[in-house]
Amino acid sequence: MDWTAVYNQFKQTWLTTILSLILFSGVTYFLIWSEGQTIRGNLILEELVSAAESIDVHNGDEAERYEGRVVHIVGPLRVLEPISEPDYNIHVQAVKLRKRVQMYQWIEETTETENFLSEPAEESQKTYWYHKDWRDHVVESSLFYIRPGHHNPASMPMFSETHIADNVKIGWMHL
Repeated sequence: MDWTAVYNQFKQTWLTTILSLILFSGVTYFLIWSEGQTIRGNLILEELVSAAESIDVHNGDEAERYEGRVVHIVGPLRVLEPISEPDYNIHVQAVKLRKRVQMYQWIEETTETENFLSEPAEESQKTYWYHKDWRDHVVESSLFYIRPGHHNPASMPMFSETHIADNVKIGWMHL
């Protein structure tokens, strides 16, 4: 084998060779670290599952025994106070009430067509079209290409909210 040719080739590509080795080492280290984190997470979850104790929700005699422990409970939920939504004066017996607010507003869509036969300065042509759709955030219409006739409000008239019941029980346990 002609070591002179190998040496000359290395002289020409030494920088990319060293950078490739550094990159390969870094990626290998990151992969090993990431796999280790996944294994540690799985071990913690397995330990939690094995330490969890099942509770009979109909027998509340030993409530203090389970304080600070991981428990598994099954039973019907009882909501003791209704949740209220003040904007619409709604009262429901539920654990969670979510109000999702959306606004019907103008949306701008853009397509770009390229013409490979034209001059370099005129390589593409953009086409804009507008339609209305429901969105849960404000679409900024002042940035539209064609603004007249496509105006959206500057803010939402209401905001989305989630209400969670404070007084919920499963058997004798207060959640």
